[in-house]
Amino acid sequence: MCRLSFPGQRPAKFGRAPDASELGIDIGKWFRYEGRRNASFSQRRRLKHSSRKGAISSKLVTMRNSWVSRIFIGPHGLRSGWGLLIYVLIFAVCVCVQFFVTKLLADANPMLVAVQQQAQKAMLGLEAMRPGAMLIIYGTSLAVILFVPCIMSLIERRRFGAYGLGGSHSIRNLAKGLLTGLVLISMLVGLLWVCRLLVFDGVEHAGGQLLSYGLKWFIVYFLVGLSEGYLSLGYLQSTLTRAFSAWFPKNNPLRFPVGFWSAALVLSACFSLGHITHQTESPVGLFTAFLFSVVSAYSLWRTGSLWWSIGVHATWDWGQSFLYGVSDSGVSCQGRLLAAHPAGDPLLSGGLTGPEGSLFAIGILLLGAVLVRFTLPKQPYAQPLPATVRVSPTQGKLA
Repeated sequence: MCRLSFPGQRPAKFGRAPDASELGIDIGKWFRYEGRRNASFSQRRRLKHSSRKGAISSKLVTMRNSWVSRIFIGPHGLRSGWGLLIYVLIFAVCVCVQFFVTKLLADANPMLVAVQQQAQKAMLGLEAMRPGAMLIIYGTSLAVILFVPCIMSLIERRRFGAYGLGGSHSIRNLAKGLLTGLVLISMLVGLLWVCRLLVFDGVEHAGGQLLSYGLKWFIVYFLVGLSEGYLSLGYLQSTLTRAFSAWFPKNNPLRFPVGFWSAALVLSACFSLGHITHQTESPVGLFTAFLFSVVSAYSLWRTGSLWWSIGVHATWDWGQSFLYGVSDSGVSCQGRLLAAHPAGDPLLSGGLTGPEGSLFAIGILLLGAVLVRFTLPKQPYAQPLPATVRVSPTQGKLA
């Protein structure tokens, strides 16, 4: 039996095979050495070249990762500025694709052109909205609004629910929101009626057709609440919160709250300005839209999700447009249950804007904020971290 040894190690005893204790090394390491020693000259040359190439490539990868981490990656994953830029670019591409697909379908089906024209006139307050046209418009818009954050969640390696649609009490918060929205709009309409600022003209539709209209309009306004709420306070709220928070020192306890509410105020102002396209919108109505978005942000801050505000938005619009037959930001709907018109001072009655243009609507929305505080379970909005970021349990810092 031959002697087996390893450079720098004592030789094995003659007459038996060495074990790991006598070699003093790992068996796998010994086999790697034996294979390298017994290899031919060309094999050893290729092995040496590949190991040197691997070392150089690892250094290049390290340098590349350092530059990437400085420019694109921050302590919370993809930097907020790059995230916003990518979000806007993907959203713009999706809108262009949607436009060209709609144009091709319109060339094939002329009825679709009439539906688009009717929806545009309705949004401008020139004629009453129709449920079929609004289902198409808001359905396609919602598909784009949800698709882009889904792509961003894959890029940033975060959960899709981290952008406002998560939470452990989603169904419960949605149900409370649906009930709260109907109660709040009923209180506002009832207050205007008692003060003789709103006059009901009677029942406009009844029977089986009324139930069909009611269901269709409920679906439409649920899509409205989901699309508008998620567009304004979904991915943009999360990313702008990180952007504004970066201006404060890391050890500042006000860093995250100030960042969140700065983003919420900016997005609420954008949500309010989005209602300027309505020709009958009033300054009070614009402020009411701003305040509603702020209350929605408060529900997001307290519960960690947008489901309560989505439910409130859905039944608020459904109640005033279909149930009570008043204008919704100057827009009316077809097939409503009741018909009504304002009376008296437009600042109090809302005028052509509807109840949202009344000063009483401000007090009703503040009451909604109180209901958020005392009726919703507390699950604070948390800053989502990417899956690649680890937290050291001993130091409590980002690894």
